[in-house]
Amino acid sequence: MEFIKTLLQHSNIREAKLLNSAIKANANPEIGVTITHKAAFHVIKDCAGVASKYIPHMVFGAYDDPFKTLQGKFTKKSIQELVARAAADVAVAQLITIMMDRAQRMNLLQAPKPAPAQFEEDANDPYGDYGCMVQEPEPPACDAAADDSTTEVLIKLFAAT
Repeated sequence: MEFIKTLLQHSNIREAKLLNSAIKANANPEIGVTITHKAAFHVIKDCAGVASKYIPHMVFGAYDDPFKTLQGKFTKKSIQELVARAAADVAVAQLITIMMDRAQRMNLLQAPKPAPAQFEEDANDPYGDYGCMVQEPEPPACDAAADDSTTEVLIKLFAAT
């Protein structure tokens, strides 16, 4: 959670300040309001739950150059904790995927080269000699699984100490 707190602290958008309120509203939707309709309780709770998971995504996306702005702001430990949480938390895994994708689009990471397509020759395939069965290689996927390479890439991107 330290990584996300740091991410939010350095943001200039007002929505970055909503995380604590969203967490409180998710835990108790009746804080500070009188709920007269029973369904409103669940709507407030669910909306607050979604907000608490996805505010970091919005905040990260609002940075013009997140890697330059946040350079040196994270510790190696906070990055390791974030990557470890990704295995159990879909929203955190999505945040890491967003960060890796943004770094790739900003040309901060080299895109992995796709492996050449492997085809099995079928002796009974009348089109095999003509190249009609050529398949397009699949685009490389950015995997945000909790592994050392993801951690090392994030450390490099944010120049953590």
